[in-house]
Amino acid sequence: MIKDQCTPYLLGTNMQAAKNLDQQHEQIAFFAYEQLERAGLRRGMIVWDVGCGSGAMTEYLARSVGEEGHVYALDVSENQVARTCERLHQAGFKNFTCLQGDITATLDSPKGEADLVYARMVLMHLKNPEVALLQMAQLLKRGGVLSLQESIMHTASISPAHEAVDDYFRTLIKLGNFHGVDFNIG
Repeated sequence: MIKDQCTPYLLGTNMQAAKNLDQQHEQIAFFAYEQLERAGLRRGMIVWDVGCGSGAMTEYLARSVGEEGHVYALDVSENQVARTCERLHQAGFKNFTCLQGDITATLDSPKGEADLVYARMVLMHLKNPEVALLQMAQLLKRGGVLSLQESIMHTASISPAHEAVDDYFRTLIKLGNFHGVDFNIG
């Protein structure tokens, strides 16, 4: 395990928060899969899932790299790491390692070995996203790929438009600003 050295995740890590992450995943999974295909995800790769959350993408990555590959699942939340490990164990995967820690801290982990480092909606929660990017880059081997997906909350909407949803996104941006993070980083 890696020592947790950062602030708590603002949106929660309880069971309801994990369910929310799974629902979010269902809405955007297609785009993540498409992006990872363009990034060259394939069997036998060593991949990091930074900010693994409930493990939905970790499961996809473990399936994609197969038994010949390996996935490192990292999250700041001990609860989320435990959920990810349980999810992958229940699905029968053995090609993964779960780590609890802060990507903006120095990680005691394999450096320069990853073919791909993936993070989805992680930078938006960090006070120093540039430090996280440097840490992620150190995990990559020469020629490795960093694949990120982030939000642009001020452009988020639903159709048909609804004032309550617009208020939610504006409030979320303000919450991030209050805590010194950028929920509009994408």
